[in-house]
Amino acid sequence: MIDDDDDDDDDDDDDDDDDDDDDGDGDGDGDGDGDGDGDGDGDGDGDGDGDVMPAIIVRPTETEAVFNGSVQMPCSTSGKPKPTIVWKIRAKGQTLFQNINLSEERFELLPNGTLSILQVREEDEGLYMCHIFNDVGEDGQSAQLTVYIPARFGIHEQNQTVSLNSSITLTCAAYGNGPLELQWYKNGVIYEALEIENQYEISTAEGSKPWRSTLTIYQSQRDDTALYKCTAYNKHGEDESFIQLFVQEAPEAPVDLRVVSVSNRNVTIAWQLGFDGNSPHTGFSIEYKNDSDAWQGGLPTIHLPNNFTVYEYTISRLHAAYTYNVRISAFNGLGISPPSEEILFTTLEEAPSGPPLHIEAVALTSQSIKVTWRQPRADLQNGILNGYTIRYRDKQTPFQSLPASSLTGYIESCTLEQLNKFTEYTIQLKAYNSEGEGPWSPEVVIMTMEDVPDQPPSSVAAMSSGSTGISVYWQQPPLESLNGVLQNFLVYYQPVRENEDENDVLVYSTEETNANIFNLQKFTNYSVSVAARTSVGEGIRSDAIYVRTEQDTPEAPADIKAYAASADPISIMVSWLPPLSANAPARIMSFPSTVVTPWRETVLLDCLAVGEPDPTVEWRKSGSVELIRSDDHIRLLGNGSLLIENVQPDDAGTYSCMARNEWNSPDEIDIEVQVLGK
Repeated sequence: MIDDDDDDDDDDDDDDDDDDDDDGDGDGDGDGDGDGDGDGDGDGDGDGDGDVMPAIIVRPTETEAVFNGSVQMPCSTSGKPKPTIVWKIRAKGQTLFQNINLSEERFELLPNGTLSILQVREEDEGLYMCHIFNDVGEDGQSAQLTVYIPARFGIHEQNQTVSLNSSITLTCAAYGNGPLELQWYKNGVIYEALEIENQYEISTAEGSKPWRSTLTIYQSQRDDTALYKCTAYNKHGEDESFIQLFVQEAPEAPVDLRVVSVSNRNVTIAWQLGFDGNSPHTGFSIEYKNDSDAWQGGLPTIHLPNNFTVYEYTISRLHAAYTYNVRISAFNGLGISPPSEEILFTTLEEAPSGPPLHIEAVALTSQSIKVTWRQPRADLQNGILNGYTIRYRDKQTPFQSLPASSLTGYIESCTLEQLNKFTEYTIQLKAYNSEGEGPWSPEVVIMTMEDVPDQPPSSVAAMSSGSTGISVYWQQPPLESLNGVLQNFLVYYQPVRENEDENDVLVYSTEETNANIFNLQKFTNYSVSVAARTSVGEGIRSDAIYVRTEQDTPEAPADIKAYAASADPISIMVSWLPPLSANAPARIMSFPSTVVTPWRETVLLDCLAVGEPDPTVEWRKSGSVELIRSDDHIRLLGNGSLLIENVQPDDAGTYSCMARNEWNSPDEIDIEVQVLGK
């Protein structure tokens, strides 16, 4: 019979085995033949060939083992055929037996049937049964295995952190058969033996599973950072667990801040780490300022992650020739350190990066300009200014510069002389220091004052326009010689006599480049000259040219007398005065024509009109009733001709010239203009 009870039930089970033969015949073999072999042949071997029931010769006994030790549970057997042995366990809290997994390396079934268990575990405790069987029958015996647990910790090493002035509870949880003794150490010294000013409390929960001991530190301080050890002891063994405690706080300021190198725009600084507050540095904050400023909000600040191998950093985009203060703070997960001690450095000079300011120019005369300015912005001077360079030009010439020696030091004005009259000048300045020149300022544009024209009108020509008029036309002087804004032209004319008198000079004023002068003496030679005038005054007159008014049909004699000739009774003597003036109808002396011209040329359309009094000439273009009037493109000349400058394709067409005076109907001719393509 299989014994599946504990050791106290084993004896009872044996007695029951003797009384119970399972077959009701009283022989205990179960076959009803009384021979005890179960096969009815009376040979006692159970198979007729000597088979024997299995039996346990050395039964398992109650055994004790220590955690992680080894133990053997004996089970020697007899029987034929040799019994098969199966070990089973009913673990704590279980009601059924389970086969032991012999494939697990800790378990081994020895040849003599003994069960060997290595590295005994707490869960190995329980009721073990050795179950045997062969073809004849089966048997089984059980015994209790008790596992004793020495004092031990599930966690042997750990790190914990706490913020400065905060409380923390350190806990150690020990396993093992009680009673357990638990003890706390700090840096190898029993905690209670230390003279510790900080408040603390040690508490142990006895009998709990696991046994727990706690060390609570109130208002932790920097010196509470230490290696704490918790020991556990019972009669089966001892163990220890370590807790490294870090009291964390904001870092201390970096130290040994220094300048490694400095240039005009950059500085490289280096530093050493201060105490990190038991929390890794996460970054740094670099502040810098002008030496004259105060440490306050809004200053340039650089935030850097802690990815340094060498603690250096280059601050860039500084001002040249500036004196700076710099300091640095460190960060960790708890906060920011106070600033380090500040250091002072001055960047090197470089050429100015800004131009002079407030540049003003005033024309003093027609040939001089005064220029004034102010220094560049202080933050753009980049050093001590040594002087300025000024350059100027008109639109037609390259820049000229004053000698550098003339604008040194703190001079902030100069006068430009020997300039062209009434000319627009562009002026620029730049500053320089020992490292070079800065950028040019924006251009300032100024004109010298007006003056009288230097040259007379050119191409002066004149022609008679009847017996009492002349037409004069000319070209204006070159623009660069006008020396101002042209106001008008003055045409000087006078009859040529043997004894000229200045009082005989007459002046005709016009804004056009032609003049029609009337009411002149018939068939009289006139001298003509032309001058241009600006707001300042009249310029040089052109050389005189000469033109004669035309002859005309005589008027009626101014007076007439007739006398009878005394010597000849049939003769009369007549005398008279010449007519005061002659009269003539309007007539166009030019002929109709076709004019072919290339694009952009100048074309003169002749329309010479004569008559007494002088006729009026009008021009129209086909398709328009509007009279053509002079402008920058088309000019009506004093002799009636039409001048077209810079001919364009849309100037093509038929032009009609009409002349009229008070004596007859108008006279008219057509001139067709053809413009060759671009």
